Formats: sequence, C-alpha cells, structure tokens
Amino acid sequence: MALRSPDAGLLIDGGVRDTAETEALGFPVFSRGTSILGTRKDFRGVLGRPVDVGGATVHTGDLVVGDVDGVVALPASGTERILDRADARVAHERDLMKQLREGRGTLDLYDDFQAAGR
Repeated sequence: MALRSPDAGLLIDGGVRDTAETEALGFPVFSRGTSILGTRKDFRGVLGRPVDVGGATVHTGDLVVGDVDGVVALPASGTERILDRADARVAHERDLMKQLREGRGTLDLYDDFQAAGR
C-alpha cells in the first residue's frame, strides 16, 4: 500500500487553530476539532510512552495512519497482514469502479458479490 510517511506530525486529544496555515505547510495534524481560542501549555507532554488512539493502546513501533476521515492505529505485529488486506480491498474497489464505468449495474455487481460469499 502506498503510504505517505512524514517525518513528523501531530495527533492531539484537543483542539487546534490556524488550520489553513498548518495545512499549507504540509504538516499533518489530527485533532478532536478546531478552536478559535489561543492555546495553553499546561502540560508539556511525554515521549516514548504508550498512548491511547480510539480506545487502542499504541506503543513505539506501531503504525498510526490518518487521513481526512480519521486516524487508526495498527499494532506492529500485524501491520504487514493488515496492509496486505487493505491493498486487496483497494484493488477490489478499483475493479468494481472499472466495471461500473463499463456499464455494469450495481445490482449485478452486488449479486456477484453475494454469490462469491462476501
């Protein structure tokens, strides 16, 4: 799977501001939301400790992937298998879109999908 692998990014359990400027920098930021209020620095944070992402504990070496729809954490031990399955799903969806562009109907594709036991 083609993953963009930035050297740095920010995943924060809080709000951020200046989102347009941050996006223009190409710096990936994932937050709970945006806030017009200024930031506070009451807690400096920690490095090298497990964190919680969506109910899953993330450890050093785990893969954290995010896009405009959200963030997911993948355990290091299962990353290759998970990415292979994701690649297969993307390939399947590309094939479905190709068939739709060629004139196949969604009901026909759904029947094929059901017949394959998926």
